[in-house]
Amino acid sequence: MKSGYGNVKLYAKNTGTASFRVEVKYNGTSNKVIFNQTVENGKPAVEVINNNNNPSVPAGDYTVTIYGGSGLPKGEVVLKSSDTPW
Repeated sequence: MKSGYGNVKLYAKNTGTASFRVEVKYNGTSNKVIFNQTVENGKPAVEVINNNNNPSVPAGDYTVTIYGGSGLPKGEVVLKSSDTPW
């Protein structure tokens, strides 16, 4: 995440047969989880915005992990950052 672009939006769409979970975690000393979102199969796409986080998310590296449990995750995950709230 570039400095000054701390407003983040997560878009996730599930095209598989089982639910999956998306976790976005800051790699810094806090290991803060920014998003931890379940994406259900057969449901509309999920869009989550972090505007409730104040201050904005920190600049630096992040890890995106997709958990599928016993199912095979299938779909689309997009993260966007902005210098203004969504």
